[in-house]
Amino acid sequence: MNKLIILLSILYMNLSIAQVTMYEQEPNNKPLTGNVFKAPMVILGNMENGDQDMFVWEFSDVDAGYLWNLELTGIPDSLTKLDLMQLTFTEDGTGVTKVNKLFSIRNHGGLSTIKKSDLVFSPGTYYIGLSYAGGKKTGSSSPLL
Repeated sequence: MNKLIILLSILYMNLSIAQVTMYEQEPNNKPLTGNVFKAPMVILGNMENGDQDMFVWEFSDVDAGYLWNLELTGIPDSLTKLDLMQLTFTEDGTGVTKVNKLFSIRNHGGLSTIKKSDLVFSPGTYYIGLSYAGGKKTGSSSPLL
């Protein structure tokens, strides 16, 4: 089982604060079934056999008043990718009509943590998509973001 950890933290007075931990709940591989959360948050999960995961970040007016850090520690011996997106849905809410990819983070090998710091976001809903390629199919563990 390949374990991942995602860390979304507030950068406040030079302190990085992540207060709550959430373990992913399957199925969460599509926008409509993504795990909904509010940050600061540490997200833990498993990825194996071509799994991909989706998380829905509800970002409030209060959240917009802070700088944010986003960290990704990927799966050992693999390429782990995080995409931060905003989505536009069909009128009935059952499909996606537009993907606005804000940025991607790629972690090659999973031995170090990749960090994006001092991020500013507007209030709204953001989607975090996680995927991986290569590496062992079972037995590896590491933090994801």
